[in-house]
Amino acid sequence: MIARRIPDAARDRDTSADDCALDFLCDLDESLWILEDTRRAEGNAFRDAARQRDHINELRRLLRRLHDVLLDWETDALSPDHPDHPSRPLTAYDKPVAVRSSSGRPPAGVAGLGSQGRGLRGRASAIM
Repeated sequence: MIARRIPDAARDRDTSADDCALDFLCDLDESLWILEDTRRAEGNAFRDAARQRDHINELRRLLRRLHDVLLDWETDALSPDHPDHPSRPLTAYDKPVAVRSSSGRPPAGVAGLGSQGRGLRGRASAIM
């Protein structure tokens, strides 16, 4: 479950907007797990669907909507007045987190995450 991956210190500062986002993400996550479980049953595999093209088109529509939500969230998170914006001064709640692989080097794709000396913090980085 998504909520278990979020540190208690981050949840202590949650707002009603955090609750809404978490509810949405948990419901989406649960729906995907239900799909995984259901399609394992005999006759429920996608290859047995009579209207595969219709289902693919509907999934594409939903993915576009999810992508729009992601873009909106990323835009909001990058706005200068957002608490996680790089130009915001550090507060007592900010605790840099080192991101390292077992080799001691940053994992591929995250080399620049700590470049402002801020590291990863907050709910969004824990979920994503």
